[in-house]
Amino acid sequence: GSIYNRLNGKQKSMVKQALSQKWDPSSGKLDLSGMGQANPVFNFSNKAFVQEIAGVIKREGLEVRTLMVASCNIVTLAPWDHTITAAAPKLENLSLANNGLSSLEELQSVTGFKNLKHLIIDHNPGVDGLLPEVKMCAVRELWPDLKTLGQMVVKPVINFNLPVNALEGKVPHEQPGCIKMDEKSKGLMQAFVQKYFKLFDQGRGRREFLDEMYQREACFSLSFEHAPSFHDIGCYGALNRNLIAGPVPSKSEFMRVGRSNIIHSLKSLPETRHHIETIDAIVLPAALPQHKLMQVSIRGRFLENSDTNIRHFHRVILIAPLIPPQQNANGGVAITNDIMYIGELVQQQQPGTPPHQGRGGGAQGSPGW
Repeated sequence: GSIYNRLNGKQKSMVKQALSQKWDPSSGKLDLSGMGQANPVFNFSNKAFVQEIAGVIKREGLEVRTLMVASCNIVTLAPWDHTITAAAPKLENLSLANNGLSSLEELQSVTGFKNLKHLIIDHNPGVDGLLPEVKMCAVRELWPDLKTLGQMVVKPVINFNLPVNALEGKVPHEQPGCIKMDEKSKGLMQAFVQKYFKLFDQGRGRREFLDEMYQREACFSLSFEHAPSFHDIGCYGALNRNLIAGPVPSKSEFMRVGRSNIIHSLKSLPETRHHIETIDAIVLPAALPQHKLMQVSIRGRFLENSDTNIRHFHRVILIAPLIPPQQNANGGVAITNDIMYIGELVQQQQPGTPPHQGRGGGAQGSPGW
């Protein structure tokens, strides 16, 4: 039978011998780069071969922490699911560089590598034409604890630019009454922001569930930046409260007041996927301790409607305790004021642009594994 359907005894011995030669027990590294080009038996897209690789790893008790399969003509990772992923549960470093993967969706088949920290996917036809932000969002959803993607550092979903547990001495002197944020407040704020953007990014139909995250009489306003020659500002134009860009002297009518009006406006905005880069947070003084407010400033980028539109954003929200007897599932707090700034489209590589040239052997961009 064909080697692409099953392996005979001689071929299995060949696989075992190759793995023994490429295995470094001191570092837990298995470097099989280029073997898919050197020997037709080494077909990493074939289930029978992948099963044999997984079997050898298990039978020999190899604790693989680094797996290099660059330049192996891999076109699909489907056979890896529950095979190699199950055989190497402690894998931390994976190089898939210089292969034939046609889409980031192929990575779904290797999410079984739960401890993955470093990933290289450069020089694959379905990857090279994508913006870094697109790749970053995709891999972070699959591996929230991933540290690097090639040469890029993968930022966490929420990255505190200002250490919220050490605000003393970092707050401007003009705000002497600002309060140090304790661990409880920090955790509450982090959970609140994560929940908010998770709901927001699940689509327009899910944004109605954001109502509990706003106070009953909350306020919302949006400012949209666009070039003077850019006339088609779409749904942003109906909400744009940019006092400089527009001809109307008073734009108070663009302020959205009340929970229902805010949710209606948010549902009119495009589908998004946010990439949060920084968060600054402070606790503001109040007449009573139980009424203290949290001001949260959030910056980053988001994908708009598709993987080809990326914009900068800056969001400033004021979070306040609910007035009894009101309650919610967010720790008893909700947004009382929400100011959103949306920037112009980020310049980007156009779809169809030829990917990087060069598909030579070796894991290019390897971070010294």
